[in-house]
Amino acid sequence: MTVRNLGNMAITIGSPLAVVLDEELMRCRICRGALAEGTEEDDDTVDAWLTTFLCEAHKNMREAGMLFIRNQEKETVVKPGETRTVNFLLRQPNTLNPTTRYFAVAFFYTANLHITLVPCGATRPRLEERPPSGPKKKRGSRNKPEVTGSST
Repeated sequence: MTVRNLGNMAITIGSPLAVVLDEELMRCRICRGALAEGTEEDDDTVDAWLTTFLCEAHKNMREAGMLFIRNQEKETVVKPGETRTVNFLLRQPNTLNPTTRYFAVAFFYTANLHITLVPCGATRPRLEERPPSGPKKKRGSRNKPEVTGSST
């Protein structure tokens, strides 16, 4: 990244920096996941659906993770009137889906660095290796007949 200081004071570009990754279709996945889970519950209240929605959002955010950005030099000082190149190292989380795009924005003073990450060649962890995704819901049909009585 090229940094030009047009001000009258030195600016410092440090490290490390962590930014939230946003998946290209995350909003759609959250809504679809919450609707799918919410329709299987016997409790059709707004609170129950909102809780399911937030659990699904938390799961998706945890899978996307954070992008860690580190200045190759620990710190770069750009004096007034000076232009400097700053080299960053990016470390992506190992939970990324190799078939999607991720976006992030890193803020540096009054400038934004927009990052698009396509994890080509990444291998997504198998389901059993992933962190747990929150409370498990009972699956079943809403219209199950009640069984009463006793067996002998």
